[in-house]
Amino acid sequence: MQQEPSTSDPLIVTPANSSAESLPVYGNAASPCLVDRHDADNGNGRIDRTHDALSRSVCWPSKWFDRFFANPDDVADEPVGTLLRVIYGARFQEDGETGNEARVRASVDMPNMERRLSLVLRNNDDIDGDLSSSSSNRPGNVGENEDNTFRAALRWALQERERHNVDIELGLRSELKTFVRGRYRWRTPIYNSQWLFRFTESIYWKDLIGFGTETRLEFDRPLGSRTLLRLTSEGERSEELVELGLGWDLDQSVTLYHRLNQRSAIQFTVGAQGFTDPTAQVEEWRTSIRFRRNIWRPWLYYEVEPFVVWPRLENYKDTAGIVLRLETQFGLYSATPE
Repeated sequence: MQQEPSTSDPLIVTPANSSAESLPVYGNAASPCLVDRHDADNGNGRIDRTHDALSRSVCWPSKWFDRFFANPDDVADEPVGTLLRVIYGARFQEDGETGNEARVRASVDMPNMERRLSLVLRNNDDIDGDLSSSSSNRPGNVGENEDNTFRAALRWALQERERHNVDIELGLRSELKTFVRGRYRWRTPIYNSQWLFRFTESIYWKDLIGFGTETRLEFDRPLGSRTLLRLTSEGERSEELVELGLGWDLDQSVTLYHRLNQRSAIQFTVGAQGFTDPTAQVEEWRTSIRFRRNIWRPWLYYEVEPFVVWPRLENYKDTAGIVLRLETQFGLYSATPE
């Protein structure tokens, strides 16, 4: 039986007496996963314990893959303390196009603020800043972001619950341009099934760009202890997109994650992206295989991601390529056991 984590546990922990097939346990959380315990002593303890076990079996695989691929799925799961991630990526395509980028993200918790206030620094325009959206991870986009100036923001966690949380971010972009973003996240196991549902809604305002909203729906289903299926639907609408006559920016993807061992994992993704105006059509189809491995030290990772895209502007002619990434983490990084 797996042990409850302590507050000193690293982000990803597998108890010494667990088997290779067992699910990981997570530290830095009062409860390992999506469990409401307020009625555990109301006479239905056995029923609640059975429900808790089922809930943990559903959402633990989601947590493991989000942690390993460095995609925290909500602010409550982010580590307490300072974490700096530096990710260098290089893209090579068969048509001769190349791209490279260095992405930096830092999160610094403020002391004596009940762990609700943090300083977030980044050099990309991902409004959520968690590198977890499909648009941020499309391999064909590596090196396409020409705006690499730093953003600094204060993030205030208004509510932190096991199933939902709310946070607000106020910050500065390049040339002292301001932005404000509010985000609500809710997640729950779907009743009487092995599906986990996650909903994220962000509303933002950027100086000189205007208002916008992003919606993300995710459905996770574990396929055994090492494999996870994820269905993701994303939509963004902003004043900028409306002015360009594009309407909604929609993205749909299907991802299969598989844990090879505690130090390596692989993901298979198929997706499509398009706009609703002037006519709804797919702008690009894509598929990729992303291999990620922890090497040498617990703070160093490399990734290899071959991909194929079919862009509408090229009459959906296939273009193959590969993305290579190297990530270094400083501060309170994820400690992956042997």
